[in-house]
Parts: sequence; structure tokens; C-alpha cells
Amino acid sequence: MQDWAIMVIAIVAISTLGGIVSRALKQRSEHGGARVAELEQRVAALEGLKGLEGRVRSLEAIVTDPRHDLARQINALERGGA
Repeated sequence: MQDWAIMVIAIVAISTLGGIVSRALKQRSEHGGARVAELEQRVAALEGLKGLEGRVRSLEAIVTDPRHDLARQINALERGGA
């Protein structure tokens, strides 16, 4: 085979492989960006739940407080006695 033919084949092969690798890397980076955006949304949602957790703890403390139960009993007696 002629040297020029080998060089042409090598150039075509290198160009083709370069294009394939370039497309694969571009697709991988685009997919990774979407994954990062999804993870950022999940983190934001979890941070919102953190605030709700504190509110639930406060409500649990109020509801389980014996003074709250006493106030509820007094209100029930007032409604029943009125």
C-alpha cells in the first residue's frame, strides 16, 4: 500500500475518532449539568423540611405540655357548663 494512502486512512480515522470522543464528552457534560441541577433542587427541598422539623418539634412540645392539657380540660368544662 502506498504511504499516502496510509496517511489518508490515518487522518480519516483520527478525525472520526476525534468527533466521536468530542460528542461523547459534550453529552456527558450536559447530562452531568442536569444531574447537578436535580441535586440542587433536592437540597433546597431538604432545607425547607429542616424548617418544618423545627416547627413540628415546637408543636409537639406545646401539645405534650401538661399545662396545655389542663387548658383544654378547662375549656371543655366551660363549654359543657355554659
